[in-house]
Amino acid sequence: MDKCKIDGCNGLGKKLKSGKRCFTKGLCNNHYNKLLLYGDPLYVPFNKKIPPPEGFTDIKDYEGFYSINEVGAVWSWITGKFRKTSINNSGYKIVTLYLGKSQKVKTYLVHRLVAQTFIPNPDNKPEVNHLSGDKIDNSVENLEWVTTSENHKHAWRVGLKKVTEKYMENARTIASCRKVIISWNRKLSNEVVQEIYRKKGLFTQRYLAKLYNCGRGTIKYIHRKEIYKDVLDLVTA
Repeated sequence: MDKCKIDGCNGLGKKLKSGKRCFTKGLCNNHYNKLLLYGDPLYVPFNKKIPPPEGFTDIKDYEGFYSINEVGAVWSWITGKFRKTSINNSGYKIVTLYLGKSQKVKTYLVHRLVAQTFIPNPDNKPEVNHLSGDKIDNSVENLEWVTTSENHKHAWRVGLKKVTEKYMENARTIASCRKVIISWNRKLSNEVVQEIYRKKGLFTQRYLAKLYNCGRGTIKYIHRKEIYKDVLDLVTA
């Protein structure tokens, strides 16, 4: 590593006899000394921290270090600046936050930070949905907690998920496989199924089940056309 791993730091590492710089644990001299003295390379005396503007709330587990407002802007108390965000491969805004003593940087979805900070979740729903379908609008008014099923249904409704040729090809393949599986699982021949259906009302289901060596439920569902529907649609009374 030829630079300090702390975001935005251009500090120099320890100089070796060869003239090269050594970044112990990936840190410059300044941040490494703070790590040794305070256990945190980003240690800043509280009276030197720069609090955020009005309207910001501390992010859980980052109190006194990072705050966020209702539109998804993230403030760093250490630098006194807004954290830069980027867009991930799925089109959502993300931000990286330093984890202090663990010396790690963790990436978060901005819309989840907003929801966790400002939107109650009494039902403990696992996902956050953008009501307008705009993935980079992370304002509180555009977010809601949802289940995975609710999230998928909303995505279809607002057009985030679309029926493509590849999707249709996959669907046709799945449907074809299901037909094969159904045919494998069928124990009664088409002729027997049609015969059972024609005897509806003439004999009891118990008798027909014993006659054709199958369960009473099978007889009931055949009479209701809930199974073998493709076969029974060919039956003429």
